[in-house]
Amino acid sequence: MFIAVIGIYILVALGSTMLVGAETLIQEKEVALAIAGKQAFGITGLFLVTIAATFSTASAINATLFSTGRLMETVAKKKDLPHLCRTKVEAD
Repeated sequence: MFIAVIGIYILVALGSTMLVGAETLIQEKEVALAIAGKQAFGITGLFLVTIAATFSTASAINATLFSTGRLMETVAKKKDLPHLCRTKVEAD
C-alpha cells in the first residue's frame, strides 16, 4: 500500500511537470495541479482536479476535527488538564 502511494505521487509529480513545465508549477503553487489537469483534459480536467482538491481538503478537516475531539477526551479522562480547566458535565 505504501509503495503504491509513493508511485502515484511520483507519477503525478512527473506528469504535471511534463505537461506544464517546472516554471509554471513554481509560479502557480496553489493551482498548479489544476492547470496541469486543464492542460491534459481541458475544462473537464480542471473541473475534476478542483473537485478532487475540494474532497481532499474536506477529508483533512474532518480528520483534524475527529482527532482533536478524541485527544481532548483522552486528556480529560486522564485528568491531565489543570484544575481551572476542569468542569464536570452531567450526561442525560
